[in-house]
Amino acid sequence: MPTPSFSAGSIILTQARSECAVGANPNSTALQNEAAYRRLSDIEDQFVNYPYTVGMLGWKFLDTEFPIETIGSTTLSGAISSGATSLMLVSGTNWYSPSSDLGGGYIKSEDVFDFFVYEARTSGSLTIVSGIQKDHANAVEVHKIYELPANYGKSRNLFKGTYPSTYIDSSIVQIPRGNEYTTKSFTGTNYSRSFLILPEDIGADNFKFFYMKAPVAITEAGAENISAPDGVGRRFYIEMMKSYIWSVLGEENEAAIAQQKAMNAIEALASEWAVAHVQSSQNLILSW
Repeated sequence: MPTPSFSAGSIILTQARSECAVGANPNSTALQNEAAYRRLSDIEDQFVNYPYTVGMLGWKFLDTEFPIETIGSTTLSGAISSGATSLMLVSGTNWYSPSSDLGGGYIKSEDVFDFFVYEARTSGSLTIVSGIQKDHANAVEVHKIYELPANYGKSRNLFKGTYPSTYIDSSIVQIPRGNEYTTKSFTGTNYSRSFLILPEDIGADNFKFFYMKAPVAITEAGAENISAPDGVGRRFYIEMMKSYIWSVLGEENEAAIAQQKAMNAIEALASEWAVAHVQSSQNLILSW
């Protein structure tokens, strides 16, 4: 496959405005930067999720991986009540120390797995805790759940060595079993994050998690790169932005033409990235 390069959101908007001849400071509020970049973010979301609507398993250039080191369980040091905003672990070794984000875990008590997230850790002390839904006695089991990168979008696979695990929906079981894994998203007091959840008896081990990147949040500065590679991928964004501009200006025919050009571009990109290689078949040749 080719090595893709990516353009900043500002390049897309500048090109679309240029082709529509509206200038860098259009009069319409809907075409000014705040609204225009908001629309560009919507186009970004549409692009990233397009493959799933046509039977593809995501864009190959958004496929990435992340190593995960698991740890064994610890226990509560002191009883806590439902709604507790802090708790103490007997051992906080290798638990995540958040910085403007979340760490997480669950408490196993009477066959109930009570998930929680926290925003600060000092040794075994977890604070700004949220999510505790029942009372827990001293010395019950506490298990870590594993932070996924901020750009996590969808799961692809989890490997232990060369052995893949099976994804299971988080609504089917409280905790994955055996050779299974799941993901969950949690919102704490100030932040949100997605986590990988593994069987409770996982212990200390090493895994490699493969996932598809999420859409990029394109801010008003437009400095963030879009997720589509340059070429027909970039053209999809430009034509979608042109369709938006023409629609705001009341030029519905021009908007429809730009929309069709955008769909032609994304379909061409899907064809380009449908296979990883082109290799001739090995045929048996008989000679006499």
